[in-house]
Amino acid sequence: MTVWCCTTGDAQTGSHSHANVPAQRCSLRAVALAVALAVAFVGACSAGRDATTATSSIALVTSVTAISFDAIGATQSITATVRDQNGAVVAGVTPVFTSSSNAIAAVSGGTVTAVSNGRTTIMVSAGNATASIPVTVSQVAVAPVKIGGDTQAALVGRPLGAAIMVKVRDRLGVAISGRLVAFTVAGGSANPTSATTGIDGTAQTLWTLGTVAGVQLMNVTSAGVSDAATFSATAMPGPAAAIAIAGGDGQTTLAGSTLANPLATAVKDQYGNNVPNVMVTYTVTVGGGSITPGVASTGASGVATGARWTLGNKGGAQSASATAGGLIIAFTANIQSSYSLILRLFGRPLSLATQGAFTDAVDRLRAAIVSPVQTVSLGGFDLAGCGLSGLTGVLNETTAGVIVYASVGPIDGAGKVLAQSGPCVIRTSSALPAVGVMQFDEADIEQYISDGRFKPLVLHEMNHALGLGTIWEDRGLLLNPALNASGAATGSTDPRYSGAAGVANCMALGGAGTACTMATGVAVEASGGAGTADGHWRKSQFGNEVMTGFIAQTSDMPWSAMSVGSFQDLGYTVNLGAADTYRVPNLLTLARMRAAVAQDTTREVLRRPVYGVTAGGQMHPIVRRAR
Repeated sequence: MTVWCCTTGDAQTGSHSHANVPAQRCSLRAVALAVALAVAFVGACSAGRDATTATSSIALVTSVTAISFDAIGATQSITATVRDQNGAVVAGVTPVFTSSSNAIAAVSGGTVTAVSNGRTTIMVSAGNATASIPVTVSQVAVAPVKIGGDTQAALVGRPLGAAIMVKVRDRLGVAISGRLVAFTVAGGSANPTSATTGIDGTAQTLWTLGTVAGVQLMNVTSAGVSDAATFSATAMPGPAAAIAIAGGDGQTTLAGSTLANPLATAVKDQYGNNVPNVMVTYTVTVGGGSITPGVASTGASGVATGARWTLGNKGGAQSASATAGGLIIAFTANIQSSYSLILRLFGRPLSLATQGAFTDAVDRLRAAIVSPVQTVSLGGFDLAGCGLSGLTGVLNETTAGVIVYASVGPIDGAGKVLAQSGPCVIRTSSALPAVGVMQFDEADIEQYISDGRFKPLVLHEMNHALGLGTIWEDRGLLLNPALNASGAATGSTDPRYSGAAGVANCMALGGAGTACTMATGVAVEASGGAGTADGHWRKSQFGNEVMTGFIAQTSDMPWSAMSVGSFQDLGYTVNLGAADTYRVPNLLTLARMRAAVAQDTTREVLRRPVYGVTAGGQMHPIVRRAR
């Protein structure tokens, strides 16, 4: 406060005057406790005494010395009190408050209200006493407030449809203009990355989503404020751009069986995100078989699954495709078999189609015979001993299955011997073949290739090379043979096969009566002479089954479970699922077959084993005793 003190005395007259007063004094003091102004006045001196000075003052005291506002609309109350020199309140004096700029801060009845950013002064007066209080208004921002653009959705890598908008305010909610706002995203981009708030306190940006599907976040901050406004957006996968295997590839099972795990395909967009609700079609492309269901939809994870793949029964390569729109991917599977069947072609070069018939037969036999047999050594064996024209060379290897040599070459001209086949070397312990041979007359096969019958013909002969019909007698499975060891007729017209698995499967396929019974076995061919009799199923009972003794006039010659079961009787481990669909025909069907076509007049030669071999490789010729 500032205090002025003045005294004037006139002892003679007792009068008071402000002029010509020799004893007048003025002094200026600073008082720190409050804003105050002391006003001096002259007191009268009693007559007849020495002149003395009497001092009296008043003080204007305010409750604040300065005001600082952080928000528009904020208020501050001021009190001002008038006191005398003794500290007593002076009654009847009312302070008056005014603002030097009502546009910045207004005052009413002692209450100051912030109006806009800036500086002003509040004046307080009481009589001639005044005081000034400086006022500063400067808005302080709080966390930005979301105005628009939250919780939108768009495709990955695409901009959102609406702008991201925030408002910067002070603590009382009044907009702050001219404030810098930053837009920060973890993925994607903001344009612009920062902006200054307008007069309404708002700022905005455009948000382009990142390339990872799912919820994405943007944080918006204002300069000097730690708290942020957080926006979220859902990035949806884009259109299908690629497909990938998600499960079920590379499995192994038996031919004709269903794989353990379903096929699963993931459909992805251009950024690798899984795409839901896409139809995926599954199709077998190689090997036959089937897939059920053939169509599946991708789920929330973008994977289409549940498709069960049953492999083809014919063995060989197995593949399937999954397609979605124009996208395609391949699955593969493997036929379960550890049986070793090595095919070696010799003689003249063969066309690819002819070679394919041989490899198809290998695939079928390996699909049906699934386990290795005794390993034997073939070291030093001279192939010329098999007695097949053109077959030469010396073996120096072991086998846990069979090595089959096959060729197309001259035999005896057209319309006579079509083919010859059988084991050359068998194991002495089990009679299972270790080396087999097959030969087809070049004068006959073109017709069979052209009409589609060459493939079942090769399968037929390879069955013989592995023992079907050629070692039945060695294994004690042939009853009532039609021919003796020399090939002469015995007089029997009803040779029968007695192997339990062959019989059981014949009956399961509908065979009964003269075809097959548990008591009598399976009917074996009695006609056709050497090379046909005693080594095939009876044509009159089993029709077009591929292992009957006379080739059918159609390429549809099924390989039945009866034939596959016969390999089980020989000592192999078999998979009946590799067999074709077949039913033993009834008498009416057989009669129609005979009436519809003429019987093929070509014949074959069944070759009986020539040598036996021990596990250690000791070879000895097989001598056949007369029955």
